[in-house]
Amino acid sequence: MRFKLYSMILIVTVLFILSSMTLYSQSYEIKVKFKTYKNNPVYLGFHYGNNKYIRDTAEVNNKGIVVFSGEEALPGGIYLIIVPNKNYFELILNENKIYVETDTGDFVKNMRVIESKENEVFYEYLHFMQDIHFERTSIQQEYNDLEASDSLGKQKIKDELIRIDEKVFQRRKQIINENPNLFFSTVVQAMQEPLPRDKMTSETDSVYRNYLYGFYQEHFFDNIDLSNQNIIRTPIYEAKIDRFVEKLTIRHPDSIKFAAQRIIDKSMANEEVFKYTLIKLFNKYARSQYMGMDAVVVHLAERYYLSGKASWADSTQIAKIYERVVNFSSNLIGMKAPELIMQDTSKQYRSLHSLKSKYTVLLFWDVSCSHCKQIMPELKEFINRTPSDSVQVFAVYLGKDIKEWKKFLIESKLPFIHVSDPQQFSNFRTLYDVYSTPVIYLIDEDKIIQAKRIAVDKIEPIINTLEKRFDLVKTPIDEIEKVQE
Repeated sequence: MRFKLYSMILIVTVLFILSSMTLYSQSYEIKVKFKTYKNNPVYLGFHYGNNKYIRDTAEVNNKGIVVFSGEEALPGGIYLIIVPNKNYFELILNENKIYVETDTGDFVKNMRVIESKENEVFYEYLHFMQDIHFERTSIQQEYNDLEASDSLGKQKIKDELIRIDEKVFQRRKQIINENPNLFFSTVVQAMQEPLPRDKMTSETDSVYRNYLYGFYQEHFFDNIDLSNQNIIRTPIYEAKIDRFVEKLTIRHPDSIKFAAQRIIDKSMANEEVFKYTLIKLFNKYARSQYMGMDAVVVHLAERYYLSGKASWADSTQIAKIYERVVNFSSNLIGMKAPELIMQDTSKQYRSLHSLKSKYTVLLFWDVSCSHCKQIMPELKEFINRTPSDSVQVFAVYLGKDIKEWKKFLIESKLPFIHVSDPQQFSNFRTLYDVYSTPVIYLIDEDKIIQAKRIAVDKIEPIINTLEKRFDLVKTPIDEIEKVQE
Protein backbone atom coordinates (compact mmCIF):
# COMPACT_ATOMS: atom_id res chain seq x y z
CA MET A 1 0.00 0.00 0.00
CA ARG A 2 2.84 2.39 0.77
CA PHE A 3 4.32 1.91 -2.67
CA LYS A 4 0.96 2.47 -4.32
CA LEU A 5 0.69 5.78 -2.50
CA TYR A 6 4.14 6.86 -3.63
CA SER A 7 3.37 5.97 -7.24
CA MET A 8 0.13 7.89 -7.07
CA ILE A 9 1.88 10.96 -5.69
CA LEU A 10 4.55 10.85 -8.37
CA ILE A 11 1.89 10.56 -11.08
CA VAL A 12 0.09 13.57 -9.62
CA THR A 13 3.41 15.46 -9.67
CA VAL A 14 3.94 14.77 -13.38
CA LEU A 15 0.34 15.67 -14.24
CA PHE A 16 0.78 18.91 -12.32
CA ILE A 17 3.89 19.75 -14.36
CA LEU A 18 2.12 19.09 -17.64
CA SER A 19 -1.06 20.96 -16.70
CA SER A 20 0.90 24.00 -15.53
CA MET A 21 2.51 24.25 -18.98
CA THR A 22 -0.82 25.01 -20.69
CA LEU A 23 -2.09 27.99 -18.73
CA TYR A 24 -0.99 30.69 -21.15
CA SER A 25 -2.56 32.11 -24.30
CA GLN A 26 0.09 34.32 -25.99
CA SER A 27 2.48 32.99 -28.63
CA TYR A 28 6.23 32.66 -28.14
CA GLU A 29 9.36 32.46 -30.31
CA ILE A 30 12.86 31.44 -29.23
CA LYS A 31 15.44 31.89 -31.98
CA VAL A 32 19.03 30.70 -31.63
CA LYS A 33 21.80 31.11 -34.20
CA PHE A 34 24.89 28.92 -33.88
CA LYS A 35 28.11 29.92 -35.67
CA THR A 36 29.30 26.42 -36.54
CA TYR A 37 26.63 23.98 -35.32
CA LYS A 38 24.34 23.09 -38.27
CA ASN A 39 21.90 20.44 -39.53
CA ASN A 40 21.47 18.79 -36.15
CA PRO A 41 18.67 18.54 -33.61
CA VAL A 42 18.50 20.58 -30.40
CA TYR A 43 16.06 20.34 -27.52
CA LEU A 44 14.18 22.92 -25.51
CA GLY A 45 14.11 21.95 -21.85
CA PHE A 46 13.23 23.60 -18.60
CA HIS A 47 14.14 23.42 -14.94
CA TYR A 48 11.50 22.13 -12.59
CA GLY A 49 13.02 22.30 -9.15
CA ASN A 50 16.11 20.07 -9.10
CA ASN A 51 15.00 18.22 -12.22
CA LYS A 52 15.21 19.03 -15.91
CA TYR A 53 12.55 18.13 -18.49
CA ILE A 54 12.44 18.21 -22.29
CA ARG A 55 9.69 20.44 -23.67
CA ASP A 56 10.30 20.40 -27.44
CA THR A 57 12.76 19.45 -30.19
CA ALA A 58 13.72 21.23 -33.41
CA GLU A 59 16.30 21.02 -36.19
CA VAL A 60 19.14 23.49 -36.68
CA ASN A 61 19.12 24.43 -40.41
CA ASN A 62 22.12 24.75 -42.71
CA LYS A 63 22.52 28.39 -41.67
CA GLY A 64 22.87 27.40 -38.01
CA ILE A 65 19.44 28.73 -37.01
CA VAL A 66 16.84 26.96 -34.91
CA VAL A 67 13.44 28.32 -33.85
CA PHE A 68 11.12 27.10 -31.12
CA SER A 69 7.68 28.64 -31.33
CA GLY A 70 4.07 28.07 -30.38
CA GLU A 71 0.67 29.72 -30.30
CA GLU A 72 0.45 29.48 -26.52
CA ALA A 73 3.19 31.22 -24.54
CA LEU A 74 5.25 29.06 -22.20
CA PRO A 75 5.25 29.79 -18.48
CA GLY A 76 8.29 31.74 -17.36
CA GLY A 77 11.36 30.30 -15.76
CA ILE A 78 14.89 29.20 -16.60
CA TYR A 79 14.89 27.15 -19.80
CA LEU A 80 17.60 25.09 -21.49
CA ILE A 81 18.81 24.79 -25.08
CA ILE A 82 20.33 21.30 -25.19
CA VAL A 83 22.53 19.80 -27.91
CA PRO A 84 22.65 16.01 -28.39
CA ASN A 85 25.85 15.56 -26.35
CA LYS A 86 23.83 16.82 -23.34
CA ASN A 87 25.70 20.11 -23.25
CA TYR A 88 23.38 23.05 -22.82
CA PHE A 89 22.99 26.74 -22.06
CA GLU A 90 20.26 28.51 -20.18
CA LEU A 91 17.81 31.25 -21.10
CA ILE A 92 15.48 33.31 -18.96
CA LEU A 93 12.02 32.90 -20.45
CA ASN A 94 9.75 35.77 -19.50
CA GLU A 95 9.27 37.47 -22.89
CA ASN A 96 7.40 36.48 -26.03
CA LYS A 97 10.45 36.82 -28.30
CA ILE A 98 14.04 35.82 -27.65
CA TYR A 99 16.86 35.93 -30.18
CA VAL A 100 20.45 34.99 -29.28
CA GLU A 101 23.64 33.98 -31.05
CA THR A 102 26.27 31.62 -29.60
CA ASP A 103 28.36 28.58 -30.45
CA THR A 104 29.47 25.25 -29.04
CA GLY A 105 32.66 25.08 -27.04
CA ASP A 106 31.70 27.82 -24.61
CA PHE A 107 28.08 28.84 -24.88
CA VAL A 108 28.37 31.53 -22.21
CA LYS A 109 31.55 33.14 -23.51
CA ASN A 110 30.25 33.14 -27.11
CA MET A 111 26.78 34.41 -26.20
CA ARG A 112 25.43 37.55 -27.87
CA VAL A 113 21.88 38.57 -26.96
CA ILE A 114 20.16 40.27 -29.88
CA GLU A 115 16.60 40.52 -28.56
CA SER A 116 15.67 39.97 -24.88
CA LYS A 117 16.28 42.36 -22.02
CA GLU A 118 16.02 39.48 -19.53
CA ASN A 119 18.82 37.53 -21.18
CA GLU A 120 20.95 40.60 -21.82
CA VAL A 121 21.10 41.21 -18.08
CA PHE A 122 21.37 37.47 -17.36
CA TYR A 123 24.42 36.99 -19.57
CA GLU A 124 26.09 40.16 -18.38
CA TYR A 125 25.85 38.61 -14.93
CA LEU A 126 27.14 35.21 -16.13
CA HIS A 127 30.15 36.90 -17.81
CA PHE A 128 30.79 38.78 -14.58
CA MET A 129 30.60 35.54 -12.58
CA GLN A 130 33.03 33.83 -14.97
CA ASP A 131 35.57 36.58 -14.22
CA ILE A 132 34.84 36.21 -10.50
CA HIS A 133 35.41 32.46 -10.74
CA PHE A 134 38.82 32.91 -12.35
CA GLU A 135 39.77 35.56 -9.80
CA ARG A 136 38.69 33.43 -6.85
CA THR A 137 40.45 30.34 -8.24
CA SER A 138 43.69 32.29 -8.64
CA ILE A 139 43.52 33.66 -5.11
CA GLN A 140 42.67 30.24 -3.69
CA GLN A 141 45.73 28.80 -5.39
CA GLU A 142 47.87 31.52 -3.80
CA TYR A 143 46.43 30.51 -0.44
CA ASN A 144 47.25 26.85 -1.03
CA ASP A 145 50.84 27.73 -1.97
CA LEU A 146 51.52 29.63 1.26
CA GLU A 147 53.48 28.05 4.06
CA ALA A 148 51.31 26.80 6.95
CA SER A 149 53.07 29.23 9.28
CA ASP A 150 52.37 32.30 7.12
CA SER A 151 49.34 33.46 9.11
CA LEU A 152 49.70 37.06 7.90
CA GLY A 153 49.64 36.00 4.24
CA LYS A 154 46.69 33.69 4.81
CA GLN A 155 44.72 36.45 6.52
CA LYS A 156 45.44 38.80 3.62
CA ILE A 157 44.04 36.29 1.15
CA LYS A 158 41.00 35.64 3.33
CA ASP A 159 40.34 39.38 3.28
CA GLU A 160 40.62 39.29 -0.53
CA LEU A 161 38.03 36.52 -0.71
CA ILE A 162 35.71 38.54 1.52
CA ARG A 163 36.20 41.50 -0.82
CA ILE A 164 35.24 39.33 -3.81
CA ASP A 165 32.11 38.10 -2.03
CA GLU A 166 31.15 41.71 -1.30
CA LYS A 167 31.71 42.52 -4.98
CA VAL A 168 29.26 39.78 -5.98
CA PHE A 169 26.75 40.98 -3.40
CA GLN A 170 26.93 44.55 -4.71
CA ARG A 171 26.53 43.39 -8.34
CA ARG A 172 23.41 41.42 -7.44
CA LYS A 173 22.07 44.42 -5.54
CA GLN A 174 22.70 46.62 -8.60
CA ILE A 175 20.81 44.20 -10.88
CA ILE A 176 17.80 44.19 -8.55
CA ASN A 177 17.74 47.99 -8.15
CA GLU A 178 18.19 48.76 -11.85
CA ASN A 179 15.82 46.08 -13.19
CA PRO A 180 12.94 45.77 -10.69
CA ASN A 181 10.51 44.40 -13.29
CA LEU A 182 12.69 41.60 -14.65
CA PHE A 183 12.13 38.03 -13.59
CA PHE A 184 15.90 37.62 -13.46
CA SER A 185 15.93 40.20 -10.66
CA THR A 186 13.53 37.92 -8.79
CA VAL A 187 15.95 35.05 -9.37
CA VAL A 188 18.93 37.08 -8.15
CA GLN A 189 16.98 38.20 -5.08
CA ALA A 190 16.13 34.56 -4.32
CA MET A 191 19.84 33.70 -4.34
CA GLN A 192 20.41 35.99 -1.37
CA GLU A 193 20.06 34.57 2.12
CA PRO A 194 18.75 36.79 4.90
CA LEU A 195 21.48 38.29 7.06
CA PRO A 196 21.26 37.69 10.83
CA ARG A 197 22.71 40.15 13.29
CA ASP A 198 26.25 39.67 14.58
CA LYS A 199 26.93 37.99 17.88
CA MET A 200 26.75 40.48 20.73
CA THR A 201 29.73 40.86 23.03
CA SER A 202 27.95 39.61 26.15
CA GLU A 203 26.16 36.78 24.33
CA THR A 204 27.15 33.15 24.91
CA ASP A 205 27.66 30.81 21.97
CA SER A 206 24.62 28.71 22.88
CA VAL A 207 22.35 31.77 23.10
CA TYR A 208 23.59 33.03 19.75
CA ARG A 209 23.08 29.59 18.15
CA ASN A 210 19.51 29.58 19.44
CA TYR A 211 19.02 33.05 17.97
CA LEU A 212 20.39 31.90 14.60
CA TYR A 213 18.13 28.86 14.58
CA GLY A 214 15.05 30.96 15.25
CA PHE A 215 16.13 33.64 12.79
CA TYR A 216 16.58 31.22 9.88
CA GLN A 217 13.39 29.35 10.71
CA GLU A 218 11.46 32.61 10.52
CA HIS A 219 13.27 34.48 7.73
CA PHE A 220 15.02 32.00 5.43
CA PHE A 221 12.47 32.50 2.63
CA ASP A 222 12.13 36.27 2.98
CA ASN A 223 13.99 36.96 -0.27
CA ILE A 224 11.94 34.59 -2.42
CA ASP A 225 8.81 35.93 -4.09
CA LEU A 226 6.50 32.95 -3.58
CA SER A 227 3.66 34.80 -5.31
CA ASN A 228 5.56 34.37 -8.60
CA GLN A 229 4.97 30.86 -9.91
CA ASN A 230 7.93 31.11 -12.30
CA ILE A 231 10.22 30.46 -9.35
CA ILE A 232 9.31 26.75 -9.42
CA ARG A 233 10.82 26.49 -12.92
CA THR A 234 14.26 27.37 -11.59
CA PRO A 235 16.70 25.20 -9.60
CA ILE A 236 16.77 27.77 -6.80
CA TYR A 237 13.53 27.25 -4.88
CA GLU A 238 13.81 23.48 -4.38
CA ALA A 239 17.46 23.84 -3.37
CA LYS A 240 16.36 26.39 -0.76
CA ILE A 241 13.70 24.02 0.57
CA ASP A 242 16.21 21.16 0.84
CA ARG A 243 18.76 23.34 2.62
CA PHE A 244 16.12 24.62 5.02
CA VAL A 245 14.75 21.24 6.11
CA GLU A 246 18.01 19.29 5.92
CA LYS A 247 20.57 21.78 7.24
CA LEU A 248 18.71 24.48 9.14
CA THR A 249 16.10 22.37 10.91
CA ILE A 250 16.68 19.89 13.74
CA ARG A 251 16.07 16.41 12.36
CA HIS A 252 13.25 15.55 14.69
CA PRO A 253 9.67 14.93 13.52
CA ASP A 254 8.20 17.76 15.61
CA SER A 255 10.76 20.26 14.33
CA ILE A 256 10.46 19.14 10.72
CA LYS A 257 6.67 19.09 10.55
CA PHE A 258 6.43 22.70 11.70
CA ALA A 259 9.31 23.77 9.47
CA ALA A 260 7.56 22.13 6.51
CA GLN A 261 4.31 23.79 7.53
CA ARG A 262 6.05 27.16 7.67
CA ILE A 263 7.25 26.81 4.05
CA ILE A 264 3.94 25.48 2.75
CA ASP A 265 1.91 28.21 4.42
CA LYS A 266 4.16 30.85 2.82
CA SER A 267 3.80 29.13 -0.56
CA MET A 268 0.03 29.57 -0.49
CA ALA A 269 0.63 33.06 -1.90
CA ASN A 270 0.35 31.32 -5.30
CA GLU A 271 -1.71 28.24 -6.12
CA GLU A 272 0.90 26.65 -8.40
CA VAL A 273 3.73 27.28 -5.93
CA PHE A 274 1.52 25.83 -3.18
CA LYS A 275 0.90 22.66 -5.21
CA TYR A 276 4.57 22.27 -5.99
CA THR A 277 5.70 22.84 -2.39
CA LEU A 278 3.16 20.54 -0.78
CA ILE A 279 3.72 17.71 -3.25
CA LYS A 280 7.49 18.08 -2.89
CA LEU A 281 7.52 17.92 0.92
CA PHE A 282 4.77 15.33 1.28
CA ASN A 283 6.57 13.08 -1.19
CA LYS A 284 9.92 13.69 0.51
CA TYR A 285 8.78 12.52 3.94
CA ALA A 286 6.55 9.75 2.65
CA ARG A 287 9.77 8.21 1.27
CA SER A 288 12.10 9.24 4.09
CA GLN A 289 14.47 6.62 5.48
CA TYR A 290 14.70 8.44 8.81
CA MET A 291 12.73 6.94 11.66
CA GLY A 292 9.64 8.82 12.80
CA MET A 293 9.04 10.89 9.67
CA ASP A 294 5.62 9.30 9.25
CA ALA A 295 4.51 11.85 11.88
CA VAL A 296 5.40 14.56 9.36
CA VAL A 297 3.35 12.79 6.69
CA VAL A 298 0.33 12.59 9.01
CA HIS A 299 0.65 16.26 9.93
CA LEU A 300 0.86 17.44 6.32
CA ALA A 301 -1.93 15.12 5.22
CA GLU A 302 -4.32 16.32 7.91
CA ARG A 303 -3.45 20.01 7.56
CA TYR A 304 -3.60 20.27 3.77
CA TYR A 305 -5.05 17.21 2.02
CA LEU A 306 -7.73 15.99 4.40
CA SER A 307 -8.76 19.55 5.33
CA GLY A 308 -9.55 20.33 1.70
CA LYS A 309 -6.83 22.99 1.26
CA ALA A 310 -5.22 20.92 -1.50
CA SER A 311 -8.16 21.62 -3.79
CA TRP A 312 -6.51 19.98 -6.80
CA ALA A 313 -6.40 16.53 -5.17
CA ASP A 314 -9.16 14.24 -6.44
CA SER A 315 -11.25 11.87 -4.35
CA THR A 316 -9.14 8.82 -5.24
CA GLN A 317 -5.94 10.48 -4.06
CA ILE A 318 -7.60 11.77 -0.88
CA ALA A 319 -8.94 8.29 -0.10
CA LYS A 320 -5.49 6.73 -0.42
CA ILE A 321 -3.91 9.42 1.72
CA TYR A 322 -6.62 8.97 4.33
CA GLU A 323 -5.95 5.23 4.39
CA ARG A 324 -2.26 5.84 5.04
CA VAL A 325 -3.02 8.37 7.78
CA VAL A 326 -5.26 5.81 9.50
CA ASN A 327 -2.48 3.21 9.32
CA PHE A 328 0.10 5.65 10.68
CA SER A 329 -1.99 7.33 13.33
CA SER A 330 -1.96 4.56 15.93
CA ASN A 331 1.76 3.76 15.82
CA LEU A 332 3.70 7.01 15.76
CA ILE A 333 6.83 7.24 17.89
CA GLY A 334 5.90 8.64 21.30
CA MET A 335 2.41 7.12 21.25
CA LYS A 336 1.25 4.30 23.47
CA ALA A 337 1.53 1.01 21.65
CA PRO A 338 -1.90 -0.49 20.88
CA GLU A 339 -2.67 -3.54 22.98
CA LEU A 340 -2.33 -6.94 21.35
CA ILE A 341 -3.89 -10.04 22.91
CA MET A 342 -3.10 -13.21 21.00
CA GLN A 343 -2.76 -16.94 21.51
CA ASP A 344 0.62 -18.57 22.05
CA THR A 345 1.59 -22.05 20.83
CA SER A 346 -0.41 -23.60 23.72
CA LYS A 347 -3.47 -21.53 22.81
CA GLN A 348 -3.05 -19.46 25.94
CA TYR A 349 -3.80 -15.77 25.54
CA ARG A 350 -0.85 -13.43 26.00
CA SER A 351 -1.05 -9.68 26.38
CA LEU A 352 1.54 -7.28 25.04
CA HIS A 353 0.75 -4.75 27.76
CA SER A 354 1.15 -7.34 30.52
CA LEU A 355 4.88 -7.78 29.90
CA LYS A 356 6.96 -6.39 32.80
CA SER A 357 10.33 -6.00 31.10
CA LYS A 358 11.86 -2.55 30.75
CA TYR A 359 11.78 -2.87 26.96
CA THR A 360 9.80 -5.02 24.58
CA VAL A 361 10.84 -5.87 21.06
CA LEU A 362 7.63 -6.29 19.07
CA LEU A 363 8.39 -8.44 16.04
CA PHE A 364 6.08 -9.21 13.13
CA TRP A 365 7.37 -12.08 11.03
CA ASP A 366 6.51 -15.09 8.88
CA VAL A 367 8.06 -18.54 8.39
CA SER A 368 7.94 -18.02 4.61
CA CYS A 369 9.98 -14.80 4.92
CA SER A 370 13.66 -15.52 4.20
CA HIS A 371 14.77 -12.20 5.70
CA CYS A 372 12.91 -13.06 8.90
CA LYS A 373 14.83 -16.31 9.19
CA GLN A 374 18.12 -14.46 8.62
CA ILE A 375 17.59 -12.01 11.48
CA MET A 376 16.40 -14.60 14.03
CA PRO A 377 19.89 -15.82 15.10
CA GLU A 378 21.04 -12.22 15.65
CA LEU A 379 17.95 -11.39 17.69
CA LYS A 380 18.29 -14.65 19.62
CA GLU A 381 21.91 -13.89 20.47
CA PHE A 382 20.97 -10.41 21.73
CA ILE A 383 18.17 -11.74 23.94
CA ASN A 384 20.32 -14.56 25.35
CA ARG A 385 22.89 -12.08 26.67
CA THR A 386 20.27 -9.63 27.97
CA PRO A 387 18.47 -10.06 31.33
CA SER A 388 14.85 -11.13 30.85
CA ASP A 389 13.59 -8.25 32.97
CA SER A 390 15.43 -5.87 30.67
CA VAL A 391 14.23 -6.95 27.21
CA GLN A 392 11.67 -9.44 25.95
CA VAL A 393 10.52 -10.26 22.45
CA PHE A 394 6.82 -10.42 21.61
CA ALA A 395 6.97 -12.26 18.27
CA VAL A 396 3.78 -12.15 16.18
CA TYR A 397 3.54 -14.82 13.51
CA LEU A 398 1.69 -13.51 10.47
CA GLY A 399 1.08 -16.80 8.68
CA LYS A 400 -1.80 -19.26 8.92
CA ASP A 401 0.15 -22.53 8.80
CA ILE A 402 0.30 -23.24 12.53
CA LYS A 403 2.02 -26.62 12.11
CA GLU A 404 4.84 -25.07 10.08
CA TRP A 405 5.14 -22.28 12.64
CA LYS A 406 5.46 -24.69 15.58
CA LYS A 407 7.93 -26.85 13.68
CA PHE A 408 10.17 -23.88 13.02
CA LEU A 409 10.03 -22.78 16.67
CA ILE A 410 11.02 -26.27 17.89
CA GLU A 411 13.98 -26.35 15.51
CA SER A 412 15.18 -22.81 16.15
CA LYS A 413 14.58 -22.68 19.92
CA LEU A 414 13.94 -18.97 19.96
CA PRO A 415 13.62 -17.57 23.53
CA PHE A 416 10.71 -15.27 22.62
CA ILE A 417 7.04 -15.00 23.50
CA HIS A 418 5.46 -16.50 20.39
CA VAL A 419 1.89 -15.60 19.46
CA SER A 420 -0.32 -15.64 16.39
CA ASP A 421 -3.66 -14.33 15.24
CA PRO A 422 -4.48 -16.08 11.95
CA GLN A 423 -8.01 -14.65 11.91
CA GLN A 424 -6.63 -11.15 12.59
CA PHE A 425 -9.17 -10.44 15.33
CA SER A 426 -6.69 -8.01 16.88
CA ASN A 427 -6.48 -5.86 13.71
CA PHE A 428 -2.70 -5.79 14.15
CA ARG A 429 -1.97 -5.04 10.49
CA THR A 430 -3.79 -1.71 10.67
CA LEU A 431 -2.75 -0.88 14.23
CA TYR A 432 0.94 -1.41 13.47
CA ASP A 433 0.95 -0.69 9.72
CA VAL A 434 2.22 -4.16 8.86
CA TYR A 435 2.35 -4.62 5.10
CA SER A 436 5.65 -6.53 4.85
CA THR A 437 7.96 -8.61 7.05
CA PRO A 438 9.91 -8.41 9.20
CA VAL A 439 8.74 -5.33 11.12
CA ILE A 440 10.31 -4.44 14.46
CA TYR A 441 9.09 -1.95 17.06
CA LEU A 442 10.83 -1.06 20.32
CA ILE A 443 8.47 -0.34 23.21
CA ASP A 444 9.42 0.85 26.70
CA GLU A 445 8.08 -0.29 30.09
CA ASP A 446 5.21 2.21 29.87
CA LYS A 447 4.35 0.69 26.50
CA ILE A 448 5.37 3.86 24.65
CA ILE A 449 6.73 3.34 21.14
CA GLN A 450 10.36 4.46 21.15
CA ALA A 451 11.40 3.19 17.72
CA LYS A 452 9.79 1.52 14.74
CA ARG A 453 10.78 -0.33 11.58
CA ILE A 454 14.33 -0.80 12.78
CA ALA A 455 16.97 -3.45 12.06
CA VAL A 456 18.03 -5.89 14.77
CA ASP A 457 21.48 -4.33 15.03
CA LYS A 458 19.89 -0.97 15.94
CA ILE A 459 17.97 -2.28 18.98
CA GLU A 460 20.88 -2.26 21.41
CA PRO A 461 22.28 1.17 20.37
CA ILE A 462 18.81 2.68 20.70
CA ILE A 463 18.33 1.20 24.17
CA ASN A 464 21.78 2.46 25.20
CA THR A 465 20.82 5.92 23.99
CA LEU A 466 17.48 5.86 25.83
CA GLU A 467 19.31 4.71 28.96
CA LYS A 468 21.90 7.48 28.46
CA ARG A 469 24.70 4.95 28.20
CA PHE A 470 26.36 7.09 25.58
CA ASP A 471 29.77 5.46 26.02
CA LEU A 472 28.23 2.28 24.60
CA VAL A 473 26.50 3.90 21.67
CA LYS A 474 28.22 2.94 18.43
CA THR A 475 25.47 3.91 16.01
CA PRO A 476 23.44 7.12 16.50
CA ILE A 477 19.70 6.72 16.10
CA ASP A 478 19.25 10.25 14.90
CA GLU A 479 21.21 13.14 13.49
CA ILE A 480 20.63 16.57 14.93
CA GLU A 481 22.38 19.14 12.82
CA LYS A 482 23.36 22.53 14.12
CA VAL A 483 22.25 25.66 12.36
CA GLN A 484 24.71 26.59 9.63
CA GLU A 485 26.10 30.03 10.29
